[in-house]
Formats: sequence, structure tokens, C-alpha cells
Amino acid sequence: MKPSLSLIAGNNSFKELDLAEDLGELQSALIGGTSSKGVPLSDILTDLGEDTAEVAVNANSDIAVKVRQLAELLSRAGRSLK
Repeated sequence: MKPSLSLIAGNNSFKELDLAEDLGELQSALIGGTSSKGVPLSDILTDLGEDTAEVAVNANSDIAVKVRQLAELLSRAGRSLK
């Protein structure tokens, strides 16, 4: 069973909403070539990395390492596109 965003973030609904918004922007950028807010893909990925790192702080210990690794990969991908 894969953990859901709720399981990863616990009761931290603001961060969940922020991640969900960023993922929506990423989806728009990947499908349509631009985000709904006109944000560059590099900024979306960097923001996702930052938000994911914040969620990792409160993640269950059994998945926190993987969440931190994902955060670093997203941030690195965003920086590489600038």
C-alpha cells in the first residue's frame, strides 16, 4: 500500500493544500506548456521541492527519508532548468 499525502503530512492541511496547488500547476505546465498562472516550470519544481521538504519534517519516520530525497530531487530539477 502506497502512503497518501494525508499519511505523509499528518494533520498539516495547509501544506497539503499548498502541495496540491503546486501539483496542479505542474500538471498544467506539463500538459499545456505553461502553468495556469504563467509560472515557469523551474519555479514550480523548486517550490514543490521546498514544500515537500517542509512536509518531510512532519512525515512518519518510516517514509521521511524518501520524502526528503524527493524534495531534493524536485529542487535540483528546478534549479537545473534556470
